[in-house]
Amino acid sequence: MLPKLVIEGLNLNLRRLRQFTVSFLLDVTASLAYAGITVIFWRVIYGRIRPLPGWTLGQAFAFSAFFELFYALSMSLFVGTGKLWNNIITGRIDVYLIRPVDPRLLMGLLTVRMESFIRALPSIVLLFSLALAHGVRFTLGNALASLVIVTMGALTYAFVQMAGSWASFWIGRAQMLDEITDSLNELARYPHTIFPDWLRMALMTVVPMAFASTEPARVLTGMNGNMVGAIGVAMGVTAVWWFIQDLLWKKGLRRYDSYGG
Repeated sequence: MLPKLVIEGLNLNLRRLRQFTVSFLLDVTASLAYAGITVIFWRVIYGRIRPLPGWTLGQAFAFSAFFELFYALSMSLFVGTGKLWNNIITGRIDVYLIRPVDPRLLMGLLTVRMESFIRALPSIVLLFSLALAHGVRFTLGNALASLVIVTMGALTYAFVQMAGSWASFWIGRAQMLDEITDSLNELARYPHTIFPDWLRMALMTVVPMAFASTEPARVLTGMNGNMVGAIGVAMGVTAVWWFIQDLLWKKGLRRYDSYGG
């Protein structure tokens, strides 16, 4: 039943995509325009100012490609995780609680937007192609490891947002927490090697945004030679944040007394 439900949810997304083809093509164009601005930015930095310490231009392009991939995963599969609190304060969660499936899965499937991932693919391919053209070389193992890490980064970010949403069981409107977790996205836009060690450690654990773009790029390009260790840390942090949001969800349900109760 569960795989069938997921497949049906994805099919609904694809049908919506086919119905709005022109809008989709415009979105792809906008995404490519943003990627073009990113390319210009890095060329100006490396051509007119100074290189980013420890990063070649090709590695910088790889970093930007991973940020685009992370953002595409977040905006397609987990776009609604930070807004689930609205279902709690309005009572819409009652509809999901009576279904024979985990309510979190149902709420999540209804917010999936696969078109966001598809429209970002040309930009991701462009940035990875530029990384290759500027000397980045990698093995199949490095590529697979980096993809695992960026996927864990997107999952962890979703769990952080879910934890903020479940706080609504206690505080009601969680818009402030929603905005805070949304702003964490900005921390993935910059290579974390520019930060002091204590902040880099915090960005791998407490606010785990290192797995969004910095660590995948470092693993892919060989800057981090311990890809097994990087995967282990990413999976461990993901598991911790899953446990946190799951604990808040279960404790919140125990005190939830339906809308208006």
